[in-house]
Amino acid sequence: VGQRDVALIYLGQRGIGLGAISQGSLLTGATGASGEIGLLPLDLKNDTVKRGPFGFAANVRGLDVDLTTGRVFGATRQTGFQVMDATTGAAIATVDTAGAANWTSHGIAVDTVANRLYVSNDNAAGTEGVRVYDATTYELLQTLAVAKPDYRSLAVDPAAGRLYIGHSTD
Repeated sequence: VGQRDVALIYLGQRGIGLGAISQGSLLTGATGASGEIGLLPLDLKNDTVKRGPFGFAANVRGLDVDLTTGRVFGATRQTGFQVMDATTGAAIATVDTAGAANWTSHGIAVDTVANRLYVSNDNAAGTEGVRVYDATTYELLQTLAVAKPDYRSLAVDPAAGRLYIGHSTD
């Protein structure tokens, strides 16, 4: 609250992204995008991509973890999100947004205090910016209407009761 300098790092299956605010303004690069750190984990013994125990069914754009319940949430591009067991990597649930027009899942964040799961839409043709789910039943509770959302990373501050949203355009 009242911070003018903030950094948000989000972890994905294929990389790490960065959103940074300095003196109250979003930092962007030459192309106008916020930071893509671009980590690709490799197994150095045989130069193969190391993905860990998680076998997400689609390209994961955002990732969050609930350490209390041992669940990993992955926002899967254009298909909603998947929930995996943090220890075994076994699939727990898949929530599909196939019926949503102009929806492309990107960021995901879990609020363990409010028991909410937030998923962002990065499809600029859409009219929904964020979908709010029950973090236990995965029932859709609410959608946040917004024109041309183009939303990316999400972060939750449970103590302040705030959701922070990164986007690629103003």
